[in-house]
Amino acid sequence: MFVRRSKSHREKFKECIEKVGGVDSSVRLHLDMSMRVNSTYLMLQSALKYQLAFESLHLYDDGYDSCPAAEEWKRVEKICAFLLPFSETANTINGATHRTSNLYFLQVWKVQCVLVDNLGDEDEDIKRMVERMLTKFEKYWEEYSVVLALGAVLDPRIKLSTLAYCYSKLNASTCERKLQQVKSKLYMLFHKNSCKSTSSGVQRTIQDQSSSVPLQKKLKSLSQGLFDELKVHQRQLVTETEKSQLDVYLDESNLDFHCYEDMDVLQWWKRNNNRFPDLSILACDLLSFPITTVASDFEFCMGSRVFNKYKDRMLPNNVETRICTRTWLHNFVGNDGVDDGDDDDGDFEETMKKVDGDVQTEQASTDFDFEDDN
Repeated sequence: MFVRRSKSHREKFKECIEKVGGVDSSVRLHLDMSMRVNSTYLMLQSALKYQLAFESLHLYDDGYDSCPAAEEWKRVEKICAFLLPFSETANTINGATHRTSNLYFLQVWKVQCVLVDNLGDEDEDIKRMVERMLTKFEKYWEEYSVVLALGAVLDPRIKLSTLAYCYSKLNASTCERKLQQVKSKLYMLFHKNSCKSTSSGVQRTIQDQSSSVPLQKKLKSLSQGLFDELKVHQRQLVTETEKSQLDVYLDESNLDFHCYEDMDVLQWWKRNNNRFPDLSILACDLLSFPITTVASDFEFCMGSRVFNKYKDRMLPNNVETRICTRTWLHNFVGNDGVDDGDDDDGDFEETMKKVDGDVQTEQASTDFDFEDDN
């Protein structure tokens, strides 16, 4: 906050970086924001990169007297390492291209594992922080949502085997009970939503289609007809073994995370719709649950970049003008690819001087009207 307080402070800090040398200045300094989950981690991470500059800043700026001590820098490193998984989780959920509900279970499980593992930390401050965080976590996630677990099972990379591992790592005594609960709910939903078709019905459909096709097209599609017959045979085998689409899906081996790390699960079910026609409909219904409100939160945070307590009575047209100008200038993204919501761009304020001049004129007339009304 001291460095970003004024232009003169920023220039002296830049001079300090050049004189000290060996400082990675590719990442800009971030400020902590209460509306951002991972802003504390970004703040500490950026501060650590400029540690050498902060330790020498008092030589170039007489007003700087708040450099952390050596023990405080060590604590910053420990807290930064502790917050790293939370930052990765926030980026995964907020920045994922395919925000389907299968992502949520693993992220919530990962957060709980980090909290449980750090309950016995040697640092008393970190230990107390973890205890408070775990209390809030258990308030909302004392019992994992079954719907989110179902979404994880319908991810071909996870299924029941990975779910069992997640449950057992947290509490082996309740693993089997939770797994059976998820499994029974999944089968209940599948049987309720599936449309059973008999092999005779499939054969009748194929015969009806073939009877309505002209003779020439029948001859051209003879090979396709043979494949259709094989498809019917495979369905008969499934019926005879009394295996449903869900049974076949769960019996197949999981896809490798290394090869399918960025897989679009909905696209996978679309490609396998012919194999699992009924199950794919259920999968799309469960996976389509929204897992984040990042869009509305992002717009709210953008508002904090443009407005402050002195500009909260602007006219609607001027509000729209400032937001549009901000968008054109910065495209919602900072220099390092992360929009941290910091209002440190002097160029933006200079660009908006003309707009502010119009705002003051119109605002004065508006205030006058308010006083008359009062």
